[in-house]
Amino acid sequence: MPKSWRYTLSIICIIILAAVLWRSPEKDKLLDTLGNTAKESQNRYPNAIMDNTNTRQFSRSGALEFILTTEKILFFEQSSANPQPFAEYQKPVFIFYGNAQGRPIKLVSDTAYSRDDGNTIELKNNVSLTQTLTNGEQYQLTTDALTILPSTQFAETDKPVIITQPNGVTTATGLKADLKQQRFELLSNVRGNYVQ
Repeated sequence: MPKSWRYTLSIICIIILAAVLWRSPEKDKLLDTLGNTAKESQNRYPNAIMDNTNTRQFSRSGALEFILTTEKILFFEQSSANPQPFAEYQKPVFIFYGNAQGRPIKLVSDTAYSRDDGNTIELKNNVSLTQTLTNGEQYQLTTDALTILPSTQFAETDKPVIITQPNGVTTATGLKADLKQQRFELLSNVRGNYVQ
């Protein structure tokens, strides 16, 4: 067989092999794997990042309601793993103003999440709410998780809470709090130790 025939036969075999592989279910699995990898990376990586944020919200009358500062906010798009877009706040610090006592309330946590444009924020890990009283003493509430509605200054949790006051410590499971009115409702298993 002349060399030109061998060369032509080799090309035809390569084309047939490529056609067989192109129609192969293994190729579909490979493409599916590549597509899933792209989707997974879209689920794990934010589509926008804001560093060192400082947000102020004012009432309709122009009074400062709260300040929110964070080290970073990560914004994630809707995906198969995330049915709703959400934001992750790293090291959020809220300072609420305009409460009944006229003393700012500081609320901090390690992380927080919002799925509705910041109307509801779920604070997680080392959540602490602190208010300094007029005599310089502090009132502090700690818990593992707290949901806050910043615009109404309403907060709640179903997790254990510890409230430390100058004259004692109170523990409970669950809490509903109106920060503006300084009203706290402990939901169950309330225990207190007071010093006179």
